[in-house]
Amino acid sequence: MLTQTPASTAFLISYARAFLATKDQTLWNMARGIAKGNDLGDIGEEPGKDLQLNFATTNDQTFSIFALIDLYGGTNNTDYLNLARVIGNNLVKNKFHHGYFTPSPSHMYASFDVIEPYALLALDAVIKGTPEKVPTFINGSGFAQGEYQFPNGTVRTINDDYLYTRE
Repeated sequence: MLTQTPASTAFLISYARAFLATKDQTLWNMARGIAKGNDLGDIGEEPGKDLQLNFATTNDQTFSIFALIDLYGGTNNTDYLNLARVIGNNLVKNKFHHGYFTPSPSHMYASFDVIEPYALLALDAVIKGTPEKVPTFINGSGFAQGEYQFPNGTVRTINDDYLYTRE
């Protein structure tokens, strides 16, 4: 049996981009619902109009920043950028530990391919009016894997799952 779960902001960016490309109102309605469900408030009856954004949100998701950058690009409504700034501040407050972006302060290693710095860089470029200086986010990710010899001489293939989840 399928279990209903809330749609993350990874879906928000997809629906927002699909709407901006097609102008299909069903896609916009889905984007609105996803934004509300992720504590962003109402992104508008129509893009850029009648916004009731939640500037007190605790959302700290990078996909939220990228989606709001896209919505700003499609509407020029600076409220989307202002909400993205709030989320960027939350991101730094909640995920920037010991000079790196990690899931918690107790994590031993920082992944070199997290998208948090990229989201902040993209937001900064848009705020400064130079979005073309940062490549468009296309929702990909890197992967690291290799052989590691432990102090006891055993060799194991190590990948992202092993390294970046250790506390």
